[in-house]
Amino acid sequence: MRIIRSRHFWLILALFIFCSVLHYAELMGIVGTTEPSFHFGLTRHTLDRILFLLPIIYCTYVFGLTGGLGTSFTALLVMLPRAILISPAPTDAIVEIVGVILVGVLVSLWSWTLVKEKGKTEAALAQLNSAQNNLRYYLQQITRAQEEERKRIARELHDDTAQALYALTRQVDNFVRANTNLPADNVSFLEDLGKQISKVLQDLRRFSQDLRPPMLDDLGLLATLRWLVSESREQCGIKVDLKVVGAERRLSPEAEFTLFRIVQEAVRNIERHSQALKAEVKVEFGEGKTRVSVSDNGKGFKLSGSLVDLVRTGKLGLAGMEERVRLLNGSIKIESEPGKGTTVMIEIPI
Repeated sequence: MRIIRSRHFWLILALFIFCSVLHYAELMGIVGTTEPSFHFGLTRHTLDRILFLLPIIYCTYVFGLTGGLGTSFTALLVMLPRAILISPAPTDAIVEIVGVILVGVLVSLWSWTLVKEKGKTEAALAQLNSAQNNLRYYLQQITRAQEEERKRIARELHDDTAQALYALTRQVDNFVRANTNLPADNVSFLEDLGKQISKVLQDLRRFSQDLRPPMLDDLGLLATLRWLVSESREQCGIKVDLKVVGAERRLSPEAEFTLFRIVQEAVRNIERHSQALKAEVKVEFGEGKTRVSVSDNGKGFKLSGSLVDLVRTGKLGLAGMEERVRLLNGSIKIESEPGKGTTVMIEIPI
């Protein structure tokens, strides 16, 4: 019943009836003479028989090998009576009919093979897409878990370790103030010890901020990027500017920490490798999409063509950026030439 409801079935049936009427046109009085005419060196009845290949091929394409073979057998039953009972040269007519049917069967087998291979290819592509979707899901979960772990470690460093170090510096200061009769060498040692503890505390706070800036959750991406470029200017002396285009808005937490990690990695690469004097972080809020770019005027490098090449050449930071952008269904473009600096451009559909 499903086949009968298909419009293809009725088109094939109409085409088959047309070929049959054309084949028996003389008996139906449509054609007034029984003498066959010649076209392209073939008799009219030979052309009529060849026309039966149309419904055979069409049926094979739509309904598969079974449909093609069934249509071929039906065409054989339709053509044989005329060849045996009416044709002036039955042997030649039968040979032509067998040739047409053989061609139809071969075409049916060939089409069925193509359809089967196409099905295998589509199944393989579907399996590959499923694997990629699963991989993307696992990467998302791993990234979320990493960020949660970073947040937990940063909180513990800030709330526990940093507080303990701060309390220790206060104890050293109080001890020095309470013991005014200490030898000068001991006082100098304790003061140096207090300075070292303060330096460790300062580094610990900076490390905690790098792990997971609390302002990223509280104030959002732009506030955190302003802090990042300010830190970069103070620590490395590179003139890093932040430029914002469009109406500022908050993004999803996942998008904000992903974009922050990409920009953070790009800025760290500038600090470590670029030998740049200036850099710019640019955020553009557009209609339905957000663009972020990080550019510098440093020494640049010769860019490899693919993610695999980036990994092989040791540029794992750039490879990590590309993987993070994929999690947001975005795109990343990296431009760099020796002596002409580097630009990293990200666009996400948010």
